[in-house]
Order: sequence, then structure tokens, then C-alpha cells
Amino acid sequence: MAISTKRARRRFEMGKAASLAQAVRLLLEGGVRAVTHPDRERGCMISSGTTACHPDHAALAPDAAARRDAMRERIADALSSFAAKADAHRLARSLSAVMQGISVQARDGATPMELQEIVEEVVSGVEARRPLDARRLSSRPKSD
Repeated sequence: MAISTKRARRRFEMGKAASLAQAVRLLLEGGVRAVTHPDRERGCMISSGTTACHPDHAALAPDAAARRDAMRERIADALSSFAAKADAHRLARSLSAVMQGISVQARDGATPMELQEIVEEVVSGVEARRPLDARRLSSRPKSD
């Protein structure tokens, strides 16, 4: 599924971000709001749907996996203005895993405040490694 970087950033609420850590915060906080919205079912079927299913429903599993892959690609596209392409893809895979965990915990009854603690831990980790990323970005060729 092709999607422009501008559209991906808007979709994942990262358009206002001035840094990688801020983009990660906006993404994860948007995810927490989505999976704990009081007017909707808790969790996310893209994140948790058909990860394990009865053989009668096996035909649905590839579609759910493709949707998760597309979500990772959109996240990587949205992060691409803050990180090198390979780093954006690696981080998108990690953030997708965190978002899947947030979704499962929301389904199990975790509160938005409890899920926000996860957001804070992840953002702290991104902020802590940022100097390393800045060194990597400054040493890469300008053609990326």
C-alpha cells in the first residue's frame, strides 16, 4: 500500500513533531487514545486480530498480517524525516510491537494512565539514544 510521507505523518498525528522523540510520543499517545476510546471496543483488531486462529479462519491471517505490514510501512514513512531509512524501518518495527502490546493490554483492561507509563518509557529510550542517532545521521551521505 503506497502512501505519501505527508499523509502518513498526518495519519499518525506526527505532523506537529519537531524531533524523533516527539514524533514517537505523538504516535504512541494517539494509539493509546484509539485503543481506550470510551465509545469503542478496547484494543485494535489489526494489532491483535488473527495472530492465532482456528484453521477454518486461516485464510484471514494473511490479510491481517498484510495490514500490520502496511501499518509498519506508514510509521516508517512518517519517521523518515527524523531518521535514516534503515533506522526508521527498524524503529517502526519496534514501535509496532509496542503498539500491539498496548492494544492487548487495553483489551485486558489497562487504563489510559497505565498505558501512558509505557509511552513514557519508550520515549525516554528514544531520547537516551538520540545522540548516537545524531552522530550516525551526520556521518551518512547527503543523498539518502
